[in-house]
Amino acid sequence: MPDSSLQKRKPFQPLAVLGLLGSLWTHYYGGKTPLLTLVRANLALLEQQRQNLAEVEACVSRLTVPFYHTEHWTLIKLAGEYRDGRRFPKPAGLQSMPLLLNRMTDSTVMLQEGIDYQILDQSIEFMADPFENELISQDCDTAYLWGVAGQFDREYVQKHFGYIYRLQREPGQSYEAYRDTINAIADCQVLGTTMARLDALLAAVLGVPVADGREKVLTTAEDRRGRFLVTTRHIYRIDDDAVLAAPEGSKPRVATPLVRSFRISELRPDQLPDGVTDVIVPAGMAGGASKTVPAKSLNVVSCILVQLAKIDYLDDRLADLICRVLPPQTGVVFAAL
Repeated sequence: MPDSSLQKRKPFQPLAVLGLLGSLWTHYYGGKTPLLTLVRANLALLEQQRQNLAEVEACVSRLTVPFYHTEHWTLIKLAGEYRDGRRFPKPAGLQSMPLLLNRMTDSTVMLQEGIDYQILDQSIEFMADPFENELISQDCDTAYLWGVAGQFDREYVQKHFGYIYRLQREPGQSYEAYRDTINAIADCQVLGTTMARLDALLAAVLGVPVADGREKVLTTAEDRRGRFLVTTRHIYRIDDDAVLAAPEGSKPRVATPLVRSFRISELRPDQLPDGVTDVIVPAGMAGGASKTVPAKSLNVVSCILVQLAKIDYLDDRLADLICRVLPPQTGVVFAAL
């Protein structure tokens, strides 16, 4: 889907532009159809230039950097020599393409993503063989379609902000979660680490949905992709065994996790849970790298207790991300929720 962080702009209107050209063109054209075709073609180029400029503008801020590049029109070449059944190689970086048409204007074939075809990791798979459709242009064992509003991965988030925090997107991690993680780290480093900002960081890393402060929790349901949570403003994908942190009918505060996945609390060193003998400390206290040390050997002011509903969520990356935003003389302990 198109990235909602970009401001919606009203498209150019060919007939309105034609009216602005005055009457001089009537001396060179017998009718308006040829000129209107030329105007439409040039406006299509200008629309793409305006889209590119909007993405450049959005990339200035870590809060609005888009997930994908939008290409209004893309020529899709389906080469028969590379086909695998009804699968064909997709253009590099293609993530989504809502429509495929046989022509840019007056199209007689309109294919919809998710119904007539699907975008896979390396290919496009069609429900019906496009070579068997006589309305689709073909030559030399190649079929041609025009893709509309294609979303292409140009690694905007990584190239503009991810490298600053030495943070790579994990395999399978959505760009939304990746950008939220970067913003949570930046907020802690720029504005100071608080419990609320630690909540935001952990929610981003674990992919836990958080409330926007203006929505009401409605219900949960399932489809073929799994379970989801419905509010008055959003639909969130959640784990099949997830427990809601906010009951149905409630209006949770902004940034409140909607799923019971973790809990963060602050303890004094003498309040550590029974059985906890080791504490993870940040790089500044560990001689250049975060590491686990015996609790009794620490001279810390406080400890952050992170309780996880699924302790297998814990890995070195999660521990490192939390340690890099902790205040001085603060350690972190992980336990089951």
